[in-house]
This record gives sequence, structure tokens and C-alpha cells, in this order.
Amino acid sequence: MTFSIDILKQLREETLAPFGACKKALTESGGDLSLAMDWLRKNGALVGAKKTDRLASEGAIAADCVGGFGALIEISSETDFVARGDQFKGMVSSVLGVAMARSEMAADRLLDHPFDSENHKKGTIGECILELAGTIGENIVLRRLVALNVDPGVVVSYIHQSFPGTPNIGTLGVLVALESEANEDELKDLGKNLAMQIAFTKPHCVSIDKVAPLVLEKEKTFLQDQIQEQSGDRPAEVQVKMVEGRLRKFFETIVLEEQDYVRDSEKTVKEFVKQEAERLGKPIRIAGFAYAKLGESSKEGHEKAQEE
Repeated sequence: MTFSIDILKQLREETLAPFGACKKALTESGGDLSLAMDWLRKNGALVGAKKTDRLASEGAIAADCVGGFGALIEISSETDFVARGDQFKGMVSSVLGVAMARSEMAADRLLDHPFDSENHKKGTIGECILELAGTIGENIVLRRLVALNVDPGVVVSYIHQSFPGTPNIGTLGVLVALESEANEDELKDLGKNLAMQIAFTKPHCVSIDKVAPLVLEKEKTFLQDQIQEQSGDRPAEVQVKMVEGRLRKFFETIVLEEQDYVRDSEKTVKEFVKQEAERLGKPIRIAGFAYAKLGESSKEGHEKAQEE
């Protein structure tokens, strides 16, 4: 069945449904605009799309890992009641499963993947999310996908305070990538402890050299102004030393390697990882991490594994 691009655009503009769903609707309705709108309504795409301007501030974080690959997703809903429901959690689990099976790294591409779950109609993940939104009556959005990949080594996932019955779904998730040829089980144990530390301390980056230049310059300027105001009568070299000292404290807050290791406060994370590398007889590098808390900006809280 062929139809004009003008009709397709009109259907899209009037319904806000995805292009894929609009194409299918026009195909099923023989190119008739009115029948196509009825088809979208019956199949949930129209109802779901009409809800996309409503705030989705609840939902769930889910994470999983296999070997050197791990994925973390956030799918939002409007209410916590829906997020805790089996239907929503089933959708979250299925979407995460596709991300893991396809080793997908980007949210927009994940939405275009076919959804093979027995619990949902055939179609893309994006179309099935709209279908569920129409069925449940709430706006449902795939807000983010973060994936880490490392070789050799492992990626470890951690969900803090998971939902009952779903250990890999909750409201806060972490991924940690460890690059190493050391024993995989030992690396997983170390990764789990580091993931719990990240969940508790929420660092910005792995190492000092990864601190964003603008962030560093802003902090230096703030500290220089602060010390000048508080200790302006002290020699310049003393004030420089004071800035350096306070900057170290700043790094201990935002840099993972510079933080006190929560399970052994006598050592920094960097020192503890070095100790573990010596014990296992293989170098270990924290290649990256991801942190996601429900509702927080998807642009914050993760540093992906870097390619050397």
C-alpha cells in the first residue's frame, strides 16, 4: 500500500504518534486518514502519544551486566503506583534485556530495536512503550541508557534499595568498569564494593585529570577569592599553599580515586585498588562508572569507560 508523504506528515502532526506507528496505521487503513487515526487509537499509540507532554517524574532505574558489558536504563512514569506495578516492571525488565542482548549503547537506537517480548505486541521498543502508556493511562518515557564496555575486565552493576522481587530494578543504580586481566570473580567483588561507594558518595569522575577544566577553574577562583578575603594579610606564597590544600579537599569530594575507601578509611580508593592489583598479580584500572538516581539529570553522574 502506498500513500503520500503529506498524509503521513498530517497524521503525525495531528496525533503525535511515532512515524513508524503512523506508517503502519495508514497501511492498515488503506491510506484513509480518519481510519488511520482510529487504528492508532485502538492500538494505544494515539493515547500514549497524547500523554507525552505530562510530567513523568517517577519510574525506575534498572541495571545488569555480563562479563565486560553493562547497561543501565531509566524509564519514567507519572506515579510511583504505576512504577511499582508488575506491568511496568515487566516492561523495564524487557527493555533492559534487549539492551543487554544487543549490547546497545544509545537510547535512541534502543527505541528503534524490535521488541520480542511475549508480553507485548510486535513492534519497536518505542512503539511498545507508547502502547503501554495508552493502556496504563500515564506518560511513560525511556529517559536514559548508559552502557559501559571494557576488554579485558568486568563491568559490575548495583541497584541500591531494589524493588521487592526485582533485584535489578530500583530508584538508584551504578555501573563500574574495571579493566584488568585479574581473576573475574575477584574483580566482581572489588567492583561491587566500589559501586556501593559510588552510590553513597556520588563522585563526578574517576581521576583528577578527568575533572572538567571549567569546574576546576571555577573552584580555584572561588578558593582564591575566599582566602584573599579571610587571610589577605598573609604572604602570597602562603595563600597559594592554602588554595592547594583546600583544592585537595575538593578533589576528595568529587574524584573517586581520591576519596577515602569506605571499607578501609586508612586508604584512598586509588591506594586500595593498587593494593588489590598487587594481591592479584595484575594491574587494575577503574575504566569508568555510571551513576543514576531516579529523576536526576541524565547529563550528570557518570563517566564512561575511556578508550585508550
